[in-house]
Amino acid sequence: MKRFIGVFVPALFLIAVITSYMTFAQSYEWTENTIIAHAGGGIEGDKYTNSLEAFQNSYEKGHRLIELDINMTSDGKVVARHDWKDTKDQTYETFKNRLYKDKYKPIDFQQVIKLLKKYDDVYIILDGKTKSPQAVQTLYKKINVYTKNLKPRDKNRLIPQMFYKQDYQLLKNYGFKDVLYVIGRESYTNQSLAEFCDERGIRAVSIDKTFVNTPLVQTLKKKKIVSYTYTVNDRGTMKRHKQMGVHGFFSDFVDAY
Repeated sequence: MKRFIGVFVPALFLIAVITSYMTFAQSYEWTENTIIAHAGGGIEGDKYTNSLEAFQNSYEKGHRLIELDINMTSDGKVVARHDWKDTKDQTYETFKNRLYKDKYKPIDFQQVIKLLKKYDDVYIILDGKTKSPQAVQTLYKKINVYTKNLKPRDKNRLIPQMFYKQDYQLLKNYGFKDVLYVIGRESYTNQSLAEFCDERGIRAVSIDKTFVNTPLVQTLKKKKIVSYTYTVNDRGTMKRHKQMGVHGFFSDFVDAY
């Protein structure tokens, strides 16, 4: 019996270590992709549609990282929409029954989940259109209604963007494995940013293309943190950013490569 226990306990420990390693290894595997289809991806010359057609078009072009802007209707329903500038705030009923730009089918969050399950090799980046930590809490409380019962295989393919440091714990509490930190709304030094991300296991950040610089990108790279810049639609800019050490790009019209 003692011999059995002596073998059994180390075996359990080994299994736990392997399981832990596999879980860690699978984190941020989506960063193997260098192009993120911005706002669903451009379609027929149109940007920011966050539409069903744009999503499907991006997938057919080979994109496996697709960003969707997540907003709320005037009556508090969660939908994919960048803003309401062209229509003012809409009720959910109006949103669902009005084609965007008179030709694109709008997506609500329930359909986001359906797309996630249908295209089981795609990762969806969630860009919550919020302007404060309090608004982030409100939005993700509603999102949690749709995501709380998802299988890990599916939920781990939803990648929320975080804009405030305090968002991190909120998103973890709601069960999201990976996050993409959009830097710029809070003050930091290159080193403090890299340390904040490294200490929390954040392995990807996004940077406005007008603010990206070599020292920042290289400081992050030393901590094995990759950078995506936004929004970039030409190869020349991509080449310059690559020379800085940038890993990938949010893009409307550049095909996956």
